Amino acid sequence: MEMEKERRPGSRWRVLARDGERQISAQNEGIFDELVVDDWLHLEQMDDTRWWMRLADVRIESRFSLMAGLRFRSSVVCTIGRNAA
Repeated sequence: MEMEKERRPGSRWRVLARDGERQISAQNEGIFDELVVDDWLHLEQMDDTRWWMRLADVRIESRFSLMAGLRFRSSVVCTIGRNAA
């Protein structure tokens, strides 16, 4: 049996926007890197194992790695507060 091709983090994604009645969408075109909406949402893939997100004044950094047996090991850091770094 042929092994499934390894999928890179960020290779499956979808974005949908609206302009009146018209829908604008994109899906799985390249590797997802960054999404910014106004000044309240920012999601970014920093590298293959690290994602960073800001939702208003909340910042979340997630690190993960794939372990033997296809199990994920992850850690999450969450910072809440105005102008938190």
